[in-house]
Amino acid sequence: TSNLDTKFFNNQGIHVIEWHVQLPDLNSIEYLWDLLKMLVNSYENPSSRVFELWEKAAVK
Repeated sequence: TSNLDTKFFNNQGIHVIEWHVQLPDLNSIEYLWDLLKMLVNSYENPSSRVFELWEKAAVK
């Protein structure tokens, strides 16, 4: 949050929660990327076409 935003929220009586975006356990997209990599690597002959990979992942 920028200093200007923080001042505005304080003036309005709004408490801002500090949120550290880079914490790996709170960043769910990292978990999803890892899961996707594991799924792709689990195929004997992984496809290079996105549509085929999508279809294979949808089945699981």
